Amino acid sequence: MIYAAIYELLKNTIGLDADTIGKKNIKYAINSRMESLSLQDIRVYFETMQKKPGELDQLIEKVIIPETWFFRDVEPFIFLQKYIENSWLPAKQTQALRVLSIPCSTGEEPYSIAMTLLETGMSSPQIHIDAADISKNGLETARLAVYGKRSFRGKGVEYQSRYYRETDNGSIIDPQVSGLVHFHYDNVVKPSFLKSQKPYHIIFCRNLMIYLTEDARKKVFDNLDQLLVPEGILFTGHSELLLLHHFGYTMVKHPRSFACQKIQVNIRSAVPNIRKKIRCKKKRMIHQPVKFSHTSIENTPKPAKNIQEKTDTVLSSIRSLADRGELKEAFVLCNKVLKEKNPTAEVFFLMGLISSELNEPEKAEEYFNKALYLDPFHYETIIHFSLLYEHIGDMAKSMLFKERAQRLYNNSKKTVRTLV
Repeated sequence: MIYAAIYELLKNTIGLDADTIGKKNIKYAINSRMESLSLQDIRVYFETMQKKPGELDQLIEKVIIPETWFFRDVEPFIFLQKYIENSWLPAKQTQALRVLSIPCSTGEEPYSIAMTLLETGMSSPQIHIDAADISKNGLETARLAVYGKRSFRGKGVEYQSRYYRETDNGSIIDPQVSGLVHFHYDNVVKPSFLKSQKPYHIIFCRNLMIYLTEDARKKVFDNLDQLLVPEGILFTGHSELLLLHHFGYTMVKHPRSFACQKIQVNIRSAVPNIRKKIRCKKKRMIHQPVKFSHTSIENTPKPAKNIQEKTDTVLSSIRSLADRGELKEAFVLCNKVLKEKNPTAEVFFLMGLISSELNEPEKAEEYFNKALYLDPFHYETIIHFSLLYEHIGDMAKSMLFKERAQRLYNNSKKTVRTLV
């Protein structure tokens, strides 16, 4: 099937997991490109994409999600300012701070970083910010540094208005900010990613991993680790936070910043698939083999697989919406899954996560409890239960869940060694 071949090409090129953004959305992007080229046959387009220089890049532009705004999620930037003022400047005033933003999309994130650093009192010679993305269109917008109202949605911070001026064509970023950022066209999945650059003290890589295959995530982790100095700070998304914890990265004590500090030098071993290991463990606990008769197989309702596939697709959509900040829309989809009588630990975990983001800790606690009732080994729920209690100041419960997560992880490693 031609569509499957295109999905595979995107996976090999940018590490995209087609299910995370929905194959229907990719088909829409393909059809849009075919219409631009006045093509009717998908086979002809596939041949054109392979032969015509730049066509694959054009498809990638249609597929990727350039969802960003200034000071998105706020807390990472609040922590960044505190870190610079309390830790970096007192210890390393003569050293230039090197920061990387990947993927930088249309530039709002690296410019937010630049504004934050200027607020600490740092001067231009003390700041070096690189920003990279695979979207040439996004980079072109970033270099223009002119933005509409949509780029300033969300809470933001009080001082951001000092760094741009309003015009009839949009808001123009102050040159003292835009001049601090150096943009690069590069692919973070490739081994050659920013190889000519010196290591960075701080890296922002948020809401990228959720769209990648497991193999691509390993490659990105490898690149980030090589580019980040020991004791450097890595800002990531809430899902990636779980993985980094097990590779010598320590979560900083600032709620909702989703930042880690690199303690050990190397994280280049394989990214652990915790849930898969735990499932293996639970299967090993069942000593009696399950026997299926020919009749029972025939009578098994085949639509069950389709229902599960549909549920998995909806869950991917929920994660994507939540990571783009569309929390209410994500919650509506969660309720839709429950109404279709498909309650799973994953659904309740996501509802707890969304409630936590909406600053509704009691609801978050309720949903996390429901998730653990359905699956006591649900690793992400246990981790985020710890983060939730840390956020509300109940350090005793936070420590209990943190220790529970550590035991679960250690047991999963022992299980794998036994199976091997």
